[in-house]
Amino acid sequence: MERTLRTARFLLLSLVLALGACGGSRSATAPEEEAPEYLDDGKSDGTSGLLTTAMVENATSRIFATLTRVPDSSLSSRLVAASRRNVDVELYIVQPTPASAAKVISAQHLEASGVHTVVDREDRCHFAAVVDQQVTTVDADGKIHRSKVKSKVDAAVAAFRAVLQPEITSPPMKIEPDRVRLLRMPDETASEIVGLINGASTSIDLEIYQMEAPPILSALAAAVARNVKVRVMLEPKTVGAVNYTPVSEALKAAGVEVQPTPPAFDTSHKVDHAKFMVIDGTGLLFGTGNLVTSGLGGNPAKEFDTLDYWVEDGRAESVAEATQLFEADWTRQPSTGISFKNMVVTPDNSMERIVGLIDAAQTRLYVYNQSLNDPAVLEHLVSAKVKGVEVRVLLGLQPGYGGEPPANQPAVDQLVQAGIPAALFSRHYLHTKVIVSDDRVFIGSQNFTAGGLRNNREVGEIFTDAAIAEELGQTFLADEQAPLP
Repeated sequence: MERTLRTARFLLLSLVLALGACGGSRSATAPEEEAPEYLDDGKSDGTSGLLTTAMVENATSRIFATLTRVPDSSLSSRLVAASRRNVDVELYIVQPTPASAAKVISAQHLEASGVHTVVDREDRCHFAAVVDQQVTTVDADGKIHRSKVKSKVDAAVAAFRAVLQPEITSPPMKIEPDRVRLLRMPDETASEIVGLINGASTSIDLEIYQMEAPPILSALAAAVARNVKVRVMLEPKTVGAVNYTPVSEALKAAGVEVQPTPPAFDTSHKVDHAKFMVIDGTGLLFGTGNLVTSGLGGNPAKEFDTLDYWVEDGRAESVAEATQLFEADWTRQPSTGISFKNMVVTPDNSMERIVGLIDAAQTRLYVYNQSLNDPAVLEHLVSAKVKGVEVRVLLGLQPGYGGEPPANQPAVDQLVQAGIPAALFSRHYLHTKVIVSDDRVFIGSQNFTAGGLRNNREVGEIFTDAAIAEELGQTFLADEQAPLP
């Protein structure tokens, strides 16, 4: 599950930190500071002097910083602590070459903890840091300069915002009636979803596990400003990281009605992991990803983006089911009385529907999933192979530590032993949850784990569409041939 894996990895992660200015070395300390405690202690690559422990721990309003590597656990913990005391913490990480899966997961943990993070291949910022009202730069000789001159600080803030919060202008869009359409991330980026929010005229109801992407927050605020009623349920206890408070406060300040997801899914290792939005009562948008920068194609260094799918569904029956589910969760009522014909909902019917879809396959069964360890799902996949179905599986690369194998390696080994092509995918972080079963398709938030199939709040759909199934099938085969960054 996302919760356990992310917490364990973050605590065990030990990456080397090199704080760096955009386009320059960092070998000299500022003359006005004598022997400060630097966060990297000068050990990373002979550089030091950009952020001191005191600067981070005493920041009151913002920390914008350019890093040359994903920060280690020591710096990460301090930056997360700053974010939790309502400091605006945003990191621009320059990663010239493809990063390891451990670095990708570490960056995602920062993002999930309220630290807005963008990872680029090359430096397009040219400032080292802005902490409160002080800017740090490094000249061509490697000398560090700090200034509190307002014009210099303003210029640095503008440069950081250009790379950290690029403006997305999307014309208003509508989900077409009686139509199902796929959006593949990171190829589509946030623009389509922003366009759908911009097209709302009366209401937006959003239930989401994780949200922090600035374009989405801005679009929701703009919807309120044009008198759209916006309600958001946001999970307060995300796995291994929490950003509910800053996001909910920002939304409330914009006039959005915000409350936590149902308490029934915040106990006994349960979470509300759903990702769906009902727009104007006529369109449903649901998906496998979160409304965060990495989930919406926001990183130029693409291995830091997640492979995810969103679905636009304009069918009246699907919209009605999603509307009933949102109202039940909003009012803290059970969903057991809702008749879900299109929707696959945990804990209501996921196990039955997903196993049934696997068992129904006659010719092909292609599976993407972030996490697969449920014995029943593995058993039914093997049974499909024995029956003569072409079964193929791609899973997320979640690196092991301390000599342990990657989390999905046991599933890969079991499937391969049964003659099923199975592999770990890392060209992007594989976060999606998809099944292609002949001409039927499942897309949803469910990891194939006990939590995803039995305990959490999860939302997806199974639908029959030969053209979409063929598109997904061909895309799967291409991903299988090119799984690495």
